Amino acid sequence: MQAVASSEARPEFRLEIAHVLFIDIVGYSKLPVNEQRELIDCLNRTVRGTPQFRKSELAGKLIRIPSGDGMALVFFESPEEPVQCALEIAQALRDQGQIKLRMGIHSGPVNQVKDVNDQMNVAGAGINIAQRVMDCGDADHILVTKRVAEDLAEDTRWRSFLHDLGEVELKHGVKVGISSVCTDQVGKRQPPQKLSSRRREPAKSRPGKTRRDTGKNLEEYDFYPFTINRENVPEFNLKDFRLGMHYFLKNEDYVAARQLIFIGEQNNVREQLEPAERKEYARLFDRYDGKRIADDNAEFLENYARIVRLIGKSFPDTGIEILLHNLADPSHSLTVLENNVTGRSLRAGATNLLIDLKRRQLFDEDKLNYDLKIGARRFKCTTIPIVRKEYGVVGAICINVDANYLTEEVLSSADKVRTFFETFCRTDMKLDENILSRDEYAKALKGKRHFKDERF
Repeated sequence: MQAVASSEARPEFRLEIAHVLFIDIVGYSKLPVNEQRELIDCLNRTVRGTPQFRKSELAGKLIRIPSGDGMALVFFESPEEPVQCALEIAQALRDQGQIKLRMGIHSGPVNQVKDVNDQMNVAGAGINIAQRVMDCGDADHILVTKRVAEDLAEDTRWRSFLHDLGEVELKHGVKVGISSVCTDQVGKRQPPQKLSSRRREPAKSRPGKTRRDTGKNLEEYDFYPFTINRENVPEFNLKDFRLGMHYFLKNEDYVAARQLIFIGEQNNVREQLEPAERKEYARLFDRYDGKRIADDNAEFLENYARIVRLIGKSFPDTGIEILLHNLADPSHSLTVLENNVTGRSLRAGATNLLIDLKRRQLFDEDKLNYDLKIGARRFKCTTIPIVRKEYGVVGAICINVDANYLTEEVLSSADKVRTFFETFCRTDMKLDENILSRDEYAKALKGKRHFKDERF
């Protein structure tokens, strides 16, 4: 691998304002897999056929992001674009009656990132808030944040379509004003059920814990769905999972039930259950808001994702790969990948990583500085588990150093060694600040060059 010193090798981190439309198929998780696929195909065809989608795509001002049971469309010209596209989608689907959607729209900062397949993706508050606003809606709702509504209201043709629904509290106590967009034919004017129920809730019940915060940990039940085999390796136990599933359909415990769902999703339980049991699991998933469990975990890992990206971008073209796994979805766990040396792609699976980390947890072992040989390839690796109190191991940061690249390619000539270290020490900005201790600072002023400079 040749070291590249041009600016093209170092994508610039740049925030920009985007206008995001988040789309979700209502009741998707309750459907058989073949029907889910048909609805997604139908939705994709419908979206691609709308005039606003085609116009923005032709102009190169649109990013499409699939989300399993829907998609996000990221526009960059005007807040009118996602709203116009939402109305066109709703109008196209109105007569079919097959697909029920809820949609959320927000304008906010995002950062464009190219993944390993050279496809554009985005991250940031703009897309997160659009999704949370969408989550507030019912079937047929097109909800926009106050910021979008105010921008649209500057044009008189939009004013009659906007219906203020007041303020709603999103995750982490963030409060935003929302409005419903509807015409005579599409959209829904009345407030969503979630918003109506919050308004009816007595003020005295709001402080302190809600029923969603109360309950026992899943380990306290006899059907905790992991057993330890003869090799002291934890194994997923489908029989105990079934017992827990039926128990929590009859007996409410939000804490333990959501932990059970999290473990089920980690172990692809839908593929292991019989068809009739899948319907029961879908009921459990909906009753305890299973979709939010995965969304919450993705949000929990957002700062870890930023850390991984920034560390990776600090050492480009050095043979040092760093990546993040979201182990709430082991089949598609790879969510961030910088300085790819293993040839994997985003959304690749984590093989047996989750089980291995759970086993090491039992014995208080670190997976640190280990040698990995695969055929002729050799790597120096470290894996750092990310743990949440309520769910256990939910992610992992992995560092993989291509040892053969360093020892065989880089060390093959003095010029390659020089190029490697020039790349390794390359910086993008200069700052005037002190990171040394007082003693080291004084020695630096006297000429100390590095931490092993024995003259001092």
